[in-house]
Amino acid sequence: MARLPVPGADAGSWGNVLNDYLSTAHTTDGNLKSATVGVSQLSTTNGPSDGQTITADGGILEWKPVVNSIDGDSNEVSLTGKYIKTPEAFTHDQWQAKADALLGGTQADSGQSWTTSGTQPLRIRNQRVTLAAGVVGAGYGQISLSAPVWQQGAEFVFESGSTSTGAVTILVANTAAMDLSDLACHFTVNPTNWVFEVRQGSGSLIVLASGAFSPALTADGQTAHRLSATFLGSTAFISLPDGQVAIVTDSRIATFNQGHCMWEVITNASTDRMPAIKRVWATTTPDSEVPFTLDSSWIRAVSRVVSKVLDVNQYNVTSQRGTTNEVTMGDLGGFAGIRLGGDTLIYRAGANTMAVNSAAIFAGAMAHTGSALGFYGAPVAARPALTYSRAGESPAEAQLRTALSSLGLVADNTTA
Repeated sequence: MARLPVPGADAGSWGNVLNDYLSTAHTTDGNLKSATVGVSQLSTTNGPSDGQTITADGGILEWKPVVNSIDGDSNEVSLTGKYIKTPEAFTHDQWQAKADALLGGTQADSGQSWTTSGTQPLRIRNQRVTLAAGVVGAGYGQISLSAPVWQQGAEFVFESGSTSTGAVTILVANTAAMDLSDLACHFTVNPTNWVFEVRQGSGSLIVLASGAFSPALTADGQTAHRLSATFLGSTAFISLPDGQVAIVTDSRIATFNQGHCMWEVITNASTDRMPAIKRVWATTTPDSEVPFTLDSSWIRAVSRVVSKVLDVNQYNVTSQRGTTNEVTMGDLGGFAGIRLGGDTLIYRAGANTMAVNSAAIFAGAMAHTGSALGFYGAPVAARPALTYSRAGESPAEAQLRTALSSLGLVADNTTA
């Protein structure tokens, strides 16, 4: 074992003893050998944790989270955290590589088996799920999940035809019986109209929202359209094929959402523009914590965090680095948003339109620089102008005109 020379006891050999002692930690040129200094030899203000690095601040050594320089940008930081996610119950299927066959009994890409019913059987035809050419009727396909549905959707086309009563419908049911009673969602789209309904028992469907497409959806057998519904308790956020978003609230949405997902293709005339589904998806409510690390691949981690608010088949998140510092979520053509807690969404409601599904509080000044405004559910409209003569104006009327004009709510074009 190497030791220091002992004065008076190592005559004639003390140099060799000292060299042996020094060589345990030093190379022949006087530098420290690699792996000589470890964590236990450092004097720091705190103990290390996995993934940390040591930093110096004014001569004080401290263990801190890693700060990486990525592509020359020293502002990117490696951090750890958690995001909310269920050990997912989900389904997805597409038929681009599958042979023509009846859909019933086939296996979805996610592993479940399809159950079917209806007056006309759903079938895989030309790598899409639809009905036999020219028939009139409805076909249903179902896959049940183990928890309430959080989001369900479909991508589809309309084949050419002369009438527009053929439709695609997504349904969320209370039971797996496929008897179409107690429906949390009956969301139907045809080339010209859409409607979102619920059903209690076996009674009539109850319309919660509806609308028309202008122009009508393209029916050429090639142009893909997308619809989806995202459920938060008793509220459904409806993503329409034309990029618009509608919101409906009804207690039956939460009560009857028991995870039984159905997709329907229906025609009412042999001349209908036949619907054909290219792919479907559904996923359950996120409810558990999963750790993640933001490092040199931080964008992938951020994508996983926000994906639960986006369409599960379009959860791309991109960032524009540089002076703009932009983050883009979704494909800008459908539903995209940020969920805050369990009941608040900030989302894209249409082209150049942002919406909040609950109350919004602004602590600072707020300026509206657009050209149209609406209150209490009234349609947005251009700023009205006052054009009367002020000759007969009372003091109260003058005060009101001045106040409204100063707020920018009216244009004061009155005359003396």
